[in-house]
Amino acid sequence: MIELAITRPATPQEAVWVQVRAGNLPRGTEIRVSTRKGILLGTVSPFGGPPGQEAITHTIPLPQSVIVNNRVQLRLTVDAPGKPARSPQPGEVESINLVYVPISF
Repeated sequence: MIELAITRPATPQEAVWVQVRAGNLPRGTEIRVSTRKGILLGTVSPFGGPPGQEAITHTIPLPQSVIVNNRVQLRLTVDAPGKPARSPQPGEVESINLVYVPISF
């Protein structure tokens, strides 16, 4: 479980998303990003990155409901084929940050 604080409330023209920079993951392995209650928000995987690139950044939208008291609690789980789910090991998640994304109506 990880808890992130937002630096300021989003304006009506913004949404808060999470940016996860994943380290080198074996093919077929993914990092699942879920709410505290286990609702899946998105996944991070090495698929789609340029060959030889060691890390790739994924941006995942967050529902407004996960922001409570200017904080976001997320659960990160590593899923590898044929292995039980586990917490990320050092180097598998290089950084995780909240970002403000412009929205339009």
